[in-house]
Amino acid sequence: GRLFNVIMDVNPDSGTGFRMQTAPGLICSSTDWFLCKTGIIGCETTITNLNYAPDFVGGVPYFLRVRKAMQYANTLDDFVSTMTNASAGDYACTWLLGDTRTGEIMMFDNGLKHHGIKRTQNGVFHASNEADSSSRAHRGPPLLQLKIVATLVPRLRAAATARRCR
Repeated sequence: GRLFNVIMDVNPDSGTGFRMQTAPGLICSSTDWFLCKTGIIGCETTITNLNYAPDFVGGVPYFLRVRKAMQYANTLDDFVSTMTNASAGDYACTWLLGDTRTGEIMMFDNGLKHHGIKRTQNGVFHASNEADSSSRAHRGPPLLQLKIVATLVPRLRAAATARRCR
């Protein structure tokens, strides 16, 4: 929203600097829009209609993992590794990522136990609050497949599903 009108320039003692959109008084982005000095860039959109409880006992909240990924990831694979390692599953989302050094872009669906990745150096990805990556990555079936099985039929009246169908 309109209160997220701050671009924070973070220059840590270790790792790499980055810029992120945030609101006054926050130390995390909460809009998940960032540019890293390594050339990694990203934003995300929330995946809706998933039905599972986060694991805060055994997992790390997303805002800590994304902050670590922004500061320490040198590649898109590093970003994925940080986001999937010890995930609490508290914020299922689709990350739209790019590496300005290699020209590669990635769509990374990140859930509690399952995630999927699409990559290209010649194309475009879009996200609309629906899991969409059909490739397998690391473990488990794609998040989109799990969501369709869980809901049995597409929820065409849901805003996210309707946007995807258009």
